[in-house]
Amino acid sequence: MSQAINHTAAINALNAFASTTQNANSTLVAAMRAAGVTTLEQVKPIVLEWAALKCKCPLVDGQRIAAGRKVFDKTSAAYEAARKTYQRVLSAFEPAEKPAQRVETKKEAKPLTKAEIAALRAAIAACGGVARAVAGMKSLSA
Repeated sequence: MSQAINHTAAINALNAFASTTQNANSTLVAAMRAAGVTTLEQVKPIVLEWAALKCKCPLVDGQRIAAGRKVFDKTSAAYEAARKTYQRVLSAFEPAEKPAQRVETKKEAKPLTKAEIAALRAAIAACGGVARAVAGMKSLSA
């Protein structure tokens, strides 16, 4: 059984979020849950309405892909401010994915043997010099 959404409490939570910076994301999420807003799909229309009021950007009926939904009026001077406000508030509910941790695979290089050094020098000489050998290697990796 789903809990009823307290729209007024949700709007009040958004206003409190806008006026604070310390622990704002966790406070907003907790306040929205207390208001009965528990899913991202429930949050989006409330935040859309709030951002439109806060930035004074009118909402219009969506066209094409957004048909059947309300969207910010792109012709409004406050469109960008409202869109950015909407995105910032939603980011509290959708934490950005952490980039994959880079695994260090650097291994300790062992010194070349005399035979390997001789083979390397022969390969460089066969290419016509160091510059040509490097250019040839770069073309292989491209």
